[in-house]
Amino acid sequence: MFTETFYIAVAFLVFFGMLYKFGVHKTAISAIDSRAVQIQAELDEAKRLNIEAQSLLASITSKKEAAEKEAAEIVANAHLEAKQIAQESTLKVEEFIARRSKQAELKISQAQEQAVQDVRNQAADLSATMAGFLMADQNNNADLIAKGIAQVRTQMN
Repeated sequence: MFTETFYIAVAFLVFFGMLYKFGVHKTAISAIDSRAVQIQAELDEAKRLNIEAQSLLASITSKKEAAEKEAAEIVANAHLEAKQIAQESTLKVEEFIARRSKQAELKISQAQEQAVQDVRNQAADLSATMAGFLMADQNNNADLIAKGIAQVRTQMN
């Protein structure tokens, strides 16, 4: 009548009865509950860290966008300044060239005037010399004229 299965069933019930009497089930439930509380605390901490990370990411993203905008403004200002400097340099070079051209033209004009004056002075000197020759010797007019012409040719060359 009492088989092995019966004894195993009775031993099983006695074992669980002893576990119940000694409060093992309360200990197991409290361990499970404490583990659930610990897991919930870890989940709450993870949520807090996630929110903090998202906030930090948003802050860094806004700082990055502001820095990129500022860098773009700096580059645009640098391009504008470079264009202005190039324009100013071009104007200064043009003014310099104009001043130099005027100076060169003035020097050329002065040189021309000096050359004209030099030619006039030489012509006057030659005329005076010729007049002196003509007055000194009126008999040898032909010889004097030939000498004067030769002298003018040598001085003009």
